[in-house]
Amino acid sequence: MEHSSYWSLIKRYIVLIVACSLLGGAIGAFMQLKDASGYLASARVFANSKRADNVAVSQSTSLAVQRMESYIRLANSTRLADRVIARLGGNSSAAAMADRISATLDKDTVIMTLNVQGSTPDEARRVIEVLPSEFTALVNQLVDLPVTNDNATTFTIVDGPFVRKNSSLTKLVVSTVFGLILGAAIGLAIASIRLRRMATRTPQGVTGMTGMPVVGIIPGGDRGRRKNDSMLPEGRRLAYHRLARNLSHLATTRHRLVVACSPAGEPSATPTVIGLARALAQRGDAVLVVDASFSGHGTAEAFEVASNGNGLEAVKGVLGLDEAVTKTPFPNLRLLQLGHSHEELLEIGAGHKLAELLDYARTQYDTVLVDASPVLSQADIPTAVEIADCVILVIDQFETPAAETRAAINGLSAMTTAAIGIVIDRAVSASMSRVQMEIGLVLTTPEESEEALSLG
Repeated sequence: MEHSSYWSLIKRYIVLIVACSLLGGAIGAFMQLKDASGYLASARVFANSKRADNVAVSQSTSLAVQRMESYIRLANSTRLADRVIARLGGNSSAAAMADRISATLDKDTVIMTLNVQGSTPDEARRVIEVLPSEFTALVNQLVDLPVTNDNATTFTIVDGPFVRKNSSLTKLVVSTVFGLILGAAIGLAIASIRLRRMATRTPQGVTGMTGMPVVGIIPGGDRGRRKNDSMLPEGRRLAYHRLARNLSHLATTRHRLVVACSPAGEPSATPTVIGLARALAQRGDAVLVVDASFSGHGTAEAFEVASNGNGLEAVKGVLGLDEAVTKTPFPNLRLLQLGHSHEELLEIGAGHKLAELLDYARTQYDTVLVDASPVLSQADIPTAVEIADCVILVIDQFETPAAETRAAINGLSAMTTAAIGIVIDRAVSASMSRVQMEIGLVLTTPEESEEALSLG
């Protein structure tokens, strides 16, 4: 896929990516606010140790750093937590209390900040107020000195305590930004997966998958039946004219039998047959449309004629071809309707009779277009396919499964040696280059495609 096409496709998913990013940011902010419930008491504490202060100057700095780092590690020890619980009472476990206490060190100082989390302001304040004295008792107990000793280590509050809601703007911003980035990454991953799936639906992907050329690219939009050119969207009308021109890549003869079908069910080939027939007629071809789809998609209505089964009488030999065809308001365009159901054809054993009729019609018209039933759902199209000059398979760019497309191609290849081309219906312009959309053609080899692109 071309680089520009890839970014055009990415733009199709920008809403998804933004939505995932915003959702991730919202979740990140929510989780941080949820974890930040409760209150936080903090106090700055000065650590005084006369023993450390009296050592040689050359040793004082390193010794002070080592001691302060040790104090930081002791701050959330269960040993200290046990002393706090014994002092204040309560049924909290030492591990739970230790998780609520933390400490940080002011760089290159003997001042640290003690933090205590609590469910209420009073609970957090009570713990932070007794913590320095219990810290003092624990440290001196560890070095086997009474607190009253001149060399004892003491911890004194020099600032605080302060109690605030347990939230951090920095942490909130970090969590939100992380959520935004993670959400955007997930959105991009989803978009990339969809883009990889879409790659098999581009004209190049369809050609690579089937080995057959794409001869028509019909832009998306309303595929409803149209009664006249003025009601047909301009983009689709021009696409049918390109398809009429591109048929020369499949069948070079002037008098040709073209069978149009779809893999299974929707999309019906009927709208493509209608648009192509009118484009060929406007180009000056004498066109006969043979309605053999029995799909109820309204071929007669689209050509503004009454529905009838005269074609069935022609197959039987009761009527001649000229008597059976129906004139339409469109110059150079005639319609032959083969009854109202498959059963009617099967009852008369249409087989070789229908082949003879189609073969004769080919000599009377420049192009005979057979609107056939889907390849995978009916068994009555081999008659037309076997004698066709070319076959066009109509697929929906995003609705027709790749497996159905491959199965239909395999089925058609088993029925005929005629050239097979693919028409991509409801195509999205962002999934292909502008030039491809304008010429509606992708051939099976790079050399052929380059030549077709250069010719426009």
